[in-house]
Amino acid sequence: MPNWCDNVVNVQTTNVQKLSDLVEAASEGRLLSFLVPPPNNYDDPSNDSNSALPFWYMWNAKNWGTKWDVDHCEVHEQSPTEVILNFYSAWGPPVKAFIKGASTHDFSFRMHWFDPVMEMLGTAEIEPDYYSIQDESMDFPTAELNKIFGITEFLEEEEHAWKNHLERRRKKRYEVARHNKR
Repeated sequence: MPNWCDNVVNVQTTNVQKLSDLVEAASEGRLLSFLVPPPNNYDDPSNDSNSALPFWYMWNAKNWGTKWDVDHCEVHEQSPTEVILNFYSAWGPPVKAFIKGASTHDFSFRMHWFDPVMEMLGTAEIEPDYYSIQDESMDFPTAELNKIFGITEFLEEEEHAWKNHLERRRKKRYEVARHNKR
């Protein structure tokens, strides 16, 4: 089971039909397949002969930057030429798919991601002919990322939960030690 990376992506284009197609694919959990379609028969087991991992897995990692297509995708329409997508991806942000999709479909993307398990967060600006990726620090998130994902609150909750866990362990060790003395 993967850790899930939370993604928020602003999508803009002048092609209203392409955006409508993207929204439909995203709503059906096929966002990455729409941006970078997999080859025919890519899940055919006969393709797996040269690797310890299945061909589909290697193809997805190479072309999308993640193991599977997106999960729990929400679409928030802003205008006929702009939407905001919020979804989960396995293991990390699917930046590779968005880079390829921008040039193929003439989209502009502004991506934000946060994976608390791997302590990854960042932002990417992706245009059809240019992209910029900025990884951030969990200790010093930008105001924008903190606002989107509530990182400061998350870290405070985690610290509180960790302290409670340590206190329960301390009490348990005390009880075990006390019981062993009898």
